[in-house]
Amino acid sequence: MSSFFVGFDSELIVEFLEQLAYIGLVEEFFFRGYLMGRFCEWLGDIKGLLLNAVIFSLAYMSRVS
Repeated sequence: MSSFFVGFDSELIVEFLEQLAYIGLVEEFFFRGYLMGRFCEWLGDIKGLLLNAVIFSLAYMSRVS
C-alpha cells in the first residue's frame, strides 16, 4: 500500500506567516478595533456594527472584482 506525503516548502510557510502578520492582524486591528469602536461610539452599538460590516464587505468586494 502506497502512502501520499506532501512535503512542506519553507518559502510557503514564510509567506503564510507574512500574510497573517501583515494583512490579517492589521485588518483585524483596523476594522474590528479602530473603525468599529469609533462607529459604535458615534452611532451606537447596532448601527456602528452594521456600518462596519458594510464597509468591511465593500473592502473585500473591491479586492475580488
